[in-house]
Amino acid sequence: MTGIQHNGGGGGEAYALDNPGRFVNSQALNVNWTHAPDGDGLPNFDEYRYCTSPATNDTDGDGVSDGDEIPHSPGSCPNDASDSGDPANCVTLRLTVGDPSGSHSERWNLNILEYPSGRLVYHHCDGGFGTPGSAEYALVKGKAYAFRLRWVATNLGYNPDFDWRCLVNDSNLAGARPALYGTGAVIVEDPDQLLTEETHGNDTNITLGREGRIIVPKVEFFESAWTDYNFSPSLGESGSLGVRVLPPPPEGGYAGLSFKLEAVRETENSGEQHIDWVTVGSDSTPDSRPLAFSSLTFDWDGVPSSSAPQANGRDSFQGLSDSAVRILPAATAGQPVPPPFVTAVAKIVLDSDQTTVCEARERAVTESHCIPPLKTANWCPMEQPLSLKYFKAKSVWRDVADAARTTIRMEEGDKEPGHGWKRRILLSEHSPIRQMIFKWKWINLKYWVSVHFVRHKIGIEHFVSTQRTDRTGVNRDELSQAALVNHECFANAQALIFISRKRLCRQASPETTAAWKLVLDEVQKCEPELFSVCVPECVYRGFCPEFKTCGYTETDAFKKALAVYRDKT
Repeated sequence: MTGIQHNGGGGGEAYALDNPGRFVNSQALNVNWTHAPDGDGLPNFDEYRYCTSPATNDTDGDGVSDGDEIPHSPGSCPNDASDSGDPANCVTLRLTVGDPSGSHSERWNLNILEYPSGRLVYHHCDGGFGTPGSAEYALVKGKAYAFRLRWVATNLGYNPDFDWRCLVNDSNLAGARPALYGTGAVIVEDPDQLLTEETHGNDTNITLGREGRIIVPKVEFFESAWTDYNFSPSLGESGSLGVRVLPPPPEGGYAGLSFKLEAVRETENSGEQHIDWVTVGSDSTPDSRPLAFSSLTFDWDGVPSSSAPQANGRDSFQGLSDSAVRILPAATAGQPVPPPFVTAVAKIVLDSDQTTVCEARERAVTESHCIPPLKTANWCPMEQPLSLKYFKAKSVWRDVADAARTTIRMEEGDKEPGHGWKRRILLSEHSPIRQMIFKWKWINLKYWVSVHFVRHKIGIEHFVSTQRTDRTGVNRDELSQAALVNHECFANAQALIFISRKRLCRQASPETTAAWKLVLDEVQKCEPELFSVCVPECVYRGFCPEFKTCGYTETDAFKKALAVYRDKT
């Protein structure tokens, strides 16, 4: 058979296939598999199958040693820093592989690779010739993995017959399968039918080129410019929240899983009081919907009046249980009284028994938010909304075009440049675009948001209202970072492009993004070509350069945004 070779030396040899044509002889590797050279407690064999480095005790650099991430029950992934070394960010499953036929002839590996990058994550081995082996491994929530079955060797004196056993957990369930440890489940897709208690193979059905997938779903809340936690259920106000599922589900959703959204109030002794299941979008069934969305937004009043009465006062509340003690955030004397803590709980559940696969929690009202007072001299941020006092543009495209012509030894022109030319010079970011000047002023910008913009230095000047005590009449030492300031800017087109790359990023502060979108809304009205090139860093570069990605670059929406941005027409 092509790719199978034999070494005619002494004992321990075997027919072997790693890559076709390459012979593997275990004696020739000359490795002490029981030695642990880097002090993390893992012998070389475990370093091999967990894809960790024998030269360092923290392969992924997450601050947790490889030995502390392994063994599992539960554990975390020793070669993936995105789990922060925390078992709560992982699920644990059991892999089984080997030859169960009793002929003692075959050796197999089961490789787990990050999908779609193809990075090898685990290298699970059998227990020997004709001996299936099982071990436990942690996979990171919110990621997908491919699994591939690889025939390694046939024992000397036996003809290859490619018998194998391959199991993920017990492989008895279709679709979603509970993980062994921790809150979580995995979705197993096996289109090439690799998973089996026993398959009697032959040289025509070897497993090369065949694979399945293991998906570890995760649900989380995310923030954007429209996110609003600063609302009071007791005053009948609503907020806007967003939920996303990672990795993004395929069309039709994940089989065997559904999404639910619950509203709860926090009570004493770390308890909570169920309020209601929240209707999401247009779905007619409020307590469950198919898991067929990558992201979802919804308005929420925190206390559905259908099952729990609205609060009848700022510090007096009614609910489903009169005996439940509400948890009120701490309030400074003379300040408005916040409402009790109300939490949104997003869940992924198994359809079979409604078991929670994973969940995320977000307080809808936090300590920093307050109810507007009826009669008080103390200000509250909700009473003074952020706005632009003015936006002015000095952008004569003829000046930009003439400067460009000067650089290539041409005389000035007299026509307005076309849309395509404007797009191309903006995409190229040639120096003439700096002749386009803009001026604006934010009113009631939070001080810490203002600091975010002051960090931008190239092509922009900042003028921020003072917090000096003699100017405001308020001791500046008592002002919080949420104190409001006015912030005026004078900037060129290049600066707007620079700032957009950072402040439109989905990992940026939502308050800062919202402030910047007020400016871009005005840019869109007067200079649509400039607006079209003010994009987040991932679209600008074509990939995500952040240490921790939000997952947007793996979506179809990103691909469309990238295509629109790169279009020069």
